[in-house]
Amino acid sequence: MKIKTNYISAVILTGILATVSPLVVLAQLSPKANLDSATACYTSGRFADALGYYDQVLINGKESYELYFNMGNTAFRLNELAQAVWFYEKALRLKPGDEDATFNLGLINSRITDKIDQVPLLFYERWWRSFVNLFPPDTWSMVSLILLSLTGASLLLFFQAGYMWQRKTGFWLSLTFGVLLVFSISFAWKGTQRIMNHNEAIIFATTVTAKSSPDASAVDLFVLHEGTKVGINDQIGEWLRIKIANGSVGWIKEKSLKRL
Repeated sequence: MKIKTNYISAVILTGILATVSPLVVLAQLSPKANLDSATACYTSGRFADALGYYDQVLINGKESYELYFNMGNTAFRLNELAQAVWFYEKALRLKPGDEDATFNLGLINSRITDKIDQVPLLFYERWWRSFVNLFPPDTWSMVSLILLSLTGASLLLFFQAGYMWQRKTGFWLSLTFGVLLVFSISFAWKGTQRIMNHNEAIIFATTVTAKSSPDASAVDLFVLHEGTKVGINDQIGEWLRIKIANGSVGWIKEKSLKRL
């Protein structure tokens, strides 16, 4: 009986090790090794395995535009539309306006069920957003440093110049660079805020019904499907108050979506 028990235990242990060992090996690989493995898997059509390797890189904190973009491509190949939308949205937060990610995201959005018209932005909102998205926050920060140096040099010219025309030139240059500096800092701050902001999400549930209040028995307002992007502006327990692109608002459970 003891021998039989030991044998059964050994079989169970072997099964556990066989299941866990690949995961342990995966976790122990370096980010570069995981990326190389993901590329090899993607090239050979093993998309689920590729996504697993990419996930390990992300778990280890190696966040980048390229990683999210590749994960979006892989999820798209697996027909996981909500995942693909989420990854492309994350990629665009790190590299706003990127043509490839924008194109792929548009392609996927054409395939999801919900077709929601966007509330038109006012002209100054479009202007502001276009400038914020012109460069990533890091680039705007570098621009701010350059403008700060130019502003300082112009002020130095204004205070130290021996001729009036030089002082006038220094004054107007410092004023111009100073105004541009304020804008560039604002763009950098807004871009960083967008990356850090978790008040947007993608619906991951196949379907979810938005309620008029945070109560399962509340009035049904509208139905959303996987892949739809929503804004979050309030939370009560497990319920989130969401806003969709056309301005409609409702309450859904947090488990129905994944925050960006």
